[in-house]
Amino acid sequence: MRQIVFPLLFSLLLLVSATDKYPDQTKTYVHLIPHTHDDMGWLKSIEEYYYGVPIRGDHNEIGIQYIIQSILGELTIDPEKRFSWVEVGYFYRYWIKQESSMRDVAHKLIKDGKLEFLHGGWSMHDEAVTYYEDIIDNMALGQKFLNDNFGIIPKIGWQIDPFGHSSANAALFSKMGLDAFWFSRIDHNEKEERKAAQNLEFIWQPRTSQGDENQILAVVTADHYDFPKEFCFDLNCWTPAPPVIDDPHSEGFNVELIAERFVNYIETEMRPYFKHNHVVIMMGGDFAYGVASMPFSNYAKIKKYINSRPEYNMEIMYSSAADYLEAINSKELNYTINQADFFPYADKPRTYWTGYYTSRSALKHLVRKAGKDLQNVRRLFTYSLWKGENFAKSELNSIWEALDLMERTQAELQHHDGVTGTSKKAVAEDYAYILSTARENLHQVFYIIEG
Repeated sequence: MRQIVFPLLFSLLLLVSATDKYPDQTKTYVHLIPHTHDDMGWLKSIEEYYYGVPIRGDHNEIGIQYIIQSILGELTIDPEKRFSWVEVGYFYRYWIKQESSMRDVAHKLIKDGKLEFLHGGWSMHDEAVTYYEDIIDNMALGQKFLNDNFGIIPKIGWQIDPFGHSSANAALFSKMGLDAFWFSRIDHNEKEERKAAQNLEFIWQPRTSQGDENQILAVVTADHYDFPKEFCFDLNCWTPAPPVIDDPHSEGFNVELIAERFVNYIETEMRPYFKHNHVVIMMGGDFAYGVASMPFSNYAKIKKYINSRPEYNMEIMYSSAADYLEAINSKELNYTINQADFFPYADKPRTYWTGYYTSRSALKHLVRKAGKDLQNVRRLFTYSLWKGENFAKSELNSIWEALDLMERTQAELQHHDGVTGTSKKAVAEDYAYILSTARENLHQVFYIIEG
């Protein structure tokens, strides 16, 4: 009986909490989810992206280190702001270089719920050409870092950029304890059908021998994962929108016009696709927030203008995936069931993204061999310890360092532009180099263990 009562009480608490936050059922609640999608290698290598190295005529010097610093600064000065971070591998690189004062700032932002970690994987892994052991290791490595340093384990899977999605991955996420699976890239025809049927949120129930125990709530974004096209105020926008000017004495005063356009976008291009009165705006994109004050400042003006005018019957807020899911779960919606994969992916007619299933086969082979080597050395080392073999301190240090390097590098290669072979040639060569180096170190460990 206890197993039934506690979930029921928890559901009732969620319902009461959501009802208090969103009391008006006629009002449109707009959840702005500030986020940045930072590929662990693609047009640049991981190192080049992290440090902001301009290469091959690319003058974009936005670096992940600056993005993180800029975000933390904005969150610190404004209690309303929120942010969702995903790629743990990049945050790890930032974290290990920080002094205690900066770490204290991050700890407080996380404790206050202003900085939310989604997914928890070291990288945002591919779902078509990855091996299940490597997926699990990628997720475990990132979530261990978050748990060890912040005492948190994310509950929402966030796979917004991989090129299609597998039911096997959904089952793994469910087994990992994730409550929801958030993604974007599904076949353009199916996405339009789901939008028309108000079916972008559903229960994904993978076909497995375990019945429905691996089911998970799935959320498909209505409008990809970028800033809305007319409302991109970031330094890294393809087509930057003009800044919002809310000074009525300025000749460029435009907040009224931009707010009208934003309301129209929500009411005509977003809300019709949902069964409820909550709408998500993906307030971010690729390598967004290099100057975090740009999007935050402009959206703050839009938000303030609309919220202050009752005639719009709309409330805009900085939010998170968790807050949005809490809101819609309180609606007791009748979700449909999906059991199929979302492969192959096509973003428009006759453009199927299937070439990456076999592209750069040598890199795919190296990743698979490296994964096997990692598992074998782990087993051998565990067996040696179980047998009671003794290792010198220097030997143990070498073993742990080699395993740590291999785990991080192998996790980086699971990225959806890594093992897939969809990166630039120079980046693919860098992937092969760093993985081969880590693998060679691992082979040296093998000889130490074998004695």
